[in-house]
Amino acid sequence: MKKKVVFFAGILIGLLGLLGYSIYALSIQKGQDTVTRVYQNDVNGTPIVSPSPITLVSKAGHRSPFNAGIPGYILTSKNPLGTAIPRQNQTIELIYKSAQTATQIRKALADSRYLSAGTQLVSTPVFNGHQYTGAAQRTVGRISTSSDGLNWDKLPISYPAARLQNPAVVYRQGNLILLDQKGVYRTADFVKWQRVKSQFTSSRFRAGQFLTAITVKSGPPVVIVSGKNPQTGQRGYYYGQLTTKKFQVTAWHQLNLTLSKSENLVGLNAIGKRMFAVTSSKKQLRLYVGQSLGDKLKHVGSYEKSPKQSITSAGVIRLKNKQYRLSFNRVDHRQFQLGTTYIDLSKQYKKTGKQHQLRTDFMWHRFKISDSKS
Repeated sequence: MKKKVVFFAGILIGLLGLLGYSIYALSIQKGQDTVTRVYQNDVNGTPIVSPSPITLVSKAGHRSPFNAGIPGYILTSKNPLGTAIPRQNQTIELIYKSAQTATQIRKALADSRYLSAGTQLVSTPVFNGHQYTGAAQRTVGRISTSSDGLNWDKLPISYPAARLQNPAVVYRQGNLILLDQKGVYRTADFVKWQRVKSQFTSSRFRAGQFLTAITVKSGPPVVIVSGKNPQTGQRGYYYGQLTTKKFQVTAWHQLNLTLSKSENLVGLNAIGKRMFAVTSSKKQLRLYVGQSLGDKLKHVGSYEKSPKQSITSAGVIRLKNKQYRLSFNRVDHRQFQLGTTYIDLSKQYKKTGKQHQLRTDFMWHRFKISDSKS
């Protein structure tokens, strides 16, 4: 008799446990969603991934799909997220440092044939190679390296805690420099950045807008800006070499580039002594080349583009076979960015073959390409 009581008591406890678990599981299924926001930032507080934050919406107790790992980075802060979605809403900041040492980063920069500086849009996600670029968006600085001009890898460092617009990069004597409209940022350890305020002003022009920076063999880089002539109101292009300490320009010269009213300058870079400018109109990309910085940039080629797409950035590099590659960003009429496309050009700047997609490990929002070996 006693054994039967124990037996039935065990069954009853088991049934009650099963019933309790079923009620708990049902409550999870019918309960409100839990919202968890995760910021994945470098040691300067700059977002590493897009979008930022990552938002997890699910029932409490369900398996979390979040993976804290980021290629090229090491998590340095405690991760409070477990394998299951928590029962309360929360916001979490995870901090990462580069998985590479300063020596390894210097080697990657030295070994790379090409460098790209630009921005990544971290406010909106990327779906099927498309990213919405409309409305007010947050952009952060990025640097990418490449050995062939086709495959590009983001440099896994800590970036300036600033909303950069359209920066250019210069690497010389162990110093990495990002130049943008509102400041010049310099680092030697790839973590801490020293900022110097930019002042692109002159009696020769007003409303100076930073366009790019060019590395020269002797001395600091040369910057190029656009500005309006104070007498005529017409927009022109000016260049000058930065001073070594304060990163200011004391002597400006006019760039010999004349464009029509229908052309928008979307790219400007140097290969060796030659200057390359890329413009965009409704149906064409146009390429201009000058034999030196002070030489007249002449029209050498035109390339078709869709009238329903706008071009936001462009750049030219020279390939190992002495041909050229023209890369450019496309944005459609709905303000969705379509990625970075390229076409290859002959020595005479004639298009060869079809256009293809550049292989980047994040969506380039704006970019400037430079040939570090030219």
